[in-house]
Amino acid sequence: MKSPWLNHLLVLLFGMSAWLSIDSIYVQLPILSQSAPESWNLASYIVVIIQISCIFPFTYRIIRNWKREITEKIESPLIVSLLIIDIIGLLLTTFTYTSVHSVWLLLSIFILCIPCTMADVVFMPLIDSISIYRRLGSPSLVTTFYIGMGLGALLPSALSFAQGVNGSTRNFSYPVFIYIVSSLVVISLAAYCGIVIIEKRMENRRTLSQSTTVPREIHSSVKSIIFPITVSLVFISLFSPSLLQFQLLILSIVQLSIPSVLLPISSGFSAGFLSLLRTAAASRLAHSSHPKALFICGFVTQFGSFVGAITVFILANVFHLFISS
Repeated sequence: MKSPWLNHLLVLLFGMSAWLSIDSIYVQLPILSQSAPESWNLASYIVVIIQISCIFPFTYRIIRNWKREITEKIESPLIVSLLIIDIIGLLLTTFTYTSVHSVWLLLSIFILCIPCTMADVVFMPLIDSISIYRRLGSPSLVTTFYIGMGLGALLPSALSFAQGVNGSTRNFSYPVFIYIVSSLVVISLAAYCGIVIIEKRMENRRTLSQSTTVPREIHSSVKSIIFPITVSLVFISLFSPSLLQFQLLILSIVQLSIPSVLLPISSGFSAGFLSLLRTAAASRLAHSSHPKALFICGFVTQFGSFVGAITVFILANVFHLFISS
């Protein structure tokens, strides 16, 4: 490969769009809750809307098992369409967030939820297929994709901090915030187009040189692949359970005995450890011999999110276990 850093940069920018819009809506809840009749309960309604949109990845899963050749043909147009829908949903919220009733706002959020929930079952298998082609020349791009997902959570938070969302005066309005986020999705769309162009060029070169490069690739791959993968699997096996236990320990200690001012810090560390654990697990599955490993991983991840969201919604809106401080 002549430009491995370009490939990783494109995957990073593409992965940024996976949950960017939903993360952006959540960091703007202090603004949205001021005009919405649901007030701070709007967050739990958004969670339910996200899970309702899971019907789309579930349907995609059924179609993929039934007619895999259909999903392979529409994969590229589908990704482009999802990113465009994401932009449309974001822009619609700028017209509906001041409405007296939240129906149109929730509908706009539902539209932008569709690409986010589909990302786990569409984007991840795509990155895995790219990684298979490049495994002889560079590390797996799955880790880079997850770093991009983390960037998609970091940028809205940093942008919200610059906006001054919790202060009495804001540096810029909610529509300006959404316009900036929409431009980031456009960057992700451009990055995906770059990935497609590079992949087509690589496939053409691979077809021309396959007969002469296979023995050399097999020889050079022994040192560059087997050893790094073996070492990474050993360390992932050792540290993944420890990270999960450490995350639970931090949450338990902080919530029981440390002043509430440190709760955001503990939540940040816990989210970081959880993201690291998820990235390690996905990287391990990327080297699995199972052809649908990452697809199943994304599907199960979304199903777990569905179960957790419904549980929290019932606890918050039916049993009212969470009260405003």
